[in-house]
Amino acid sequence: MYARWLFLFCCSLFCSVQGMAQIATCQISLKDSTENILYVGIPNEVVIKNLPAKSTVKFDGFKIASTGKNYILQPEKTGKHKLSVYDKGRVIFLKTYMATALTDGNVQLGIVKYETGKVNFKVASVKDVLVNPAVVFYCPDCKLKTWWRIVQYDITLITKDAQQTQAVSGENLDGVPFDKDIQRTIAKMKNGDRIYIEDIKAYGPDGVLRHLGGITIRIAFDLNSHLLSTASSIKLRDEIRVVVDGMVDDNIIRTSSVGWLEKLQETATNSELIQLTNYENAVVRNYAFTALTTRKNVDLFPILLQYLKDTGWVSTSTGCVGGRTTINERFILEVHPTSSKAHKYKLTPEQQITLDSILLFDSTVKFALKDILLADIRPHLQYYTRIREMAVLGKPFAAVLILAKFKNKNDVAIIKKRFESRETEEEGVNCAREYPHPSFYPFLKKMFEREWLELDELKYFDPMDKLCDAMARYPSKETYRLFEKIITLKDEVKYQQIGQDILIAIFRHPNPVFEPLKHKINLDQSHRMDMEYNLERDTY
Repeated sequence: MYARWLFLFCCSLFCSVQGMAQIATCQISLKDSTENILYVGIPNEVVIKNLPAKSTVKFDGFKIASTGKNYILQPEKTGKHKLSVYDKGRVIFLKTYMATALTDGNVQLGIVKYETGKVNFKVASVKDVLVNPAVVFYCPDCKLKTWWRIVQYDITLITKDAQQTQAVSGENLDGVPFDKDIQRTIAKMKNGDRIYIEDIKAYGPDGVLRHLGGITIRIAFDLNSHLLSTASSIKLRDEIRVVVDGMVDDNIIRTSSVGWLEKLQETATNSELIQLTNYENAVVRNYAFTALTTRKNVDLFPILLQYLKDTGWVSTSTGCVGGRTTINERFILEVHPTSSKAHKYKLTPEQQITLDSILLFDSTVKFALKDILLADIRPHLQYYTRIREMAVLGKPFAAVLILAKFKNKNDVAIIKKRFESRETEEEGVNCAREYPHPSFYPFLKKMFEREWLELDELKYFDPMDKLCDAMARYPSKETYRLFEKIITLKDEVKYQQIGQDILIAIFRHPNPVFEPLKHKINLDQSHRMDMEYNLERDTY
């Protein structure tokens, strides 16, 4: 009897120890994810791996929130705090964290260094200040990966002949380039000249405004010797030179007819195409990058990051339709997940997270479709505080839509404001599609009734696809009554289009209350084929 009891006890102890050994944590808010450090008043994101199915996680430091295996720990005071995992009433994992306050530290002039899967900082050299005038400030003593938001500084440039001082302030100066006057002065600086950056004020990750120390840079060489790369001196084989010269002479990106892209794909190797992404002509760079997207075993991400701030314009032509776009926008769209060409290079999940963070936090990356791409960002918990801050400010407009994806009831009031005017109500509709909170329904109903009344007055009408999709997420007799109005619509053109919008919505969000409508709305063959196409590809 004693032996059996001892055997069961040992088995229990072994299973407990085994469970504790399997569970692991990763502090992804820190530069070094293995450190057991939390910052007071800041959402610290911790990943807990291998949790048993019905276990519970407790944190004695104040606040804890979770999404899947990601947990946000927000201690209220400094000192030791315990993270415990319980299974069937007993502790199977225990970890102690040291909570510390965010200090001012020592600020240095730095630049963003993008690497696959992560964003790092490095101290800026004088060459960096010239070649990469969009610099950032960072605190090397802070272990958090979160960026600081600089709102003010004074910059003084002292040369042999003159002294120039400028006070700079703004909502977010992190990564904002020095203005042209400062850049021109820096470019002319000689040995012994100095740059002083003082009276730096910045908001830390905890939202506290801090006065940071000054920065001094002494010029130790002649900046005039720093010329941009010798892209024009790239050595090319004769057959490739002929194609490149043709591209330069044409100086327009064409999707048909001349076929420069096809000629480049046929003649250039991977290494030659990579070289051509550094060519001085923007059209050539674009063709080379596009050609690389169809090649295997080529990591395009470093090239993409190199040109994220390239806002040089290029002309485009699709058939008889012309246009203009920026280099960085074309590069991003070539590899973005929304690309319709399945054979092209796709970003890995880690690369996509890196790109998302750059688009969110680096205000110097600008292009026309930035807000549209931001709307596709997934709701990562480490972004929540910053996204909410941007949503309150209303910049960029996509911030409110990203915020809705977190489905946090504390954000309902922010989202409801988008319904208050006709200029922003479409944003509210899209938010309701992501987060169908009950308080949004009255606004959607009012919009639908207004749009329906205006159908008789307008010869041309706006599509109702997004509004119908949002309302279908609120299955009720009232929604059915509003959708059923389609049966009484006598204008055949409007009947077919709006009927298609309603059918797509109720097929995409099936509910028994909508079933009768599927048999009452009769689409012609063209609209039914279009509906099936959209449902199959989820294009609405």
